[in-house]
Amino acid sequence: MATGRRLTILDLARDVAAALGSELEPEVTGEFRAGDIRHCFADVSRARDLIGFEAERRLSDGLPELAEWVTRQTVDERGDEALEDLRARGLVG
Repeated sequence: MATGRRLTILDLARDVAAALGSELEPEVTGEFRAGDIRHCFADVSRARDLIGFEAERRLSDGLPELAEWVTRQTVDERGDEALEDLRARGLVG
């Protein structure tokens, strides 16, 4: 996603939850994995200057389509197992 503006993962998670019709509040644990990038956003100014790029859709316009796709997916939830594995390997801090 290259909006050229800052968007926190928390805000994105809330927006996705709302698009899915969920009232769940994302949990922020403060944990991170070794090598995680803490702050990053796409600066699209060079693409705009060189080739005239402008995003055709806003993120909020695409969320209903994403939510529709997500609801058609099946998931084998193993998040707790994955987190424990990361902890055991010293990759979460």
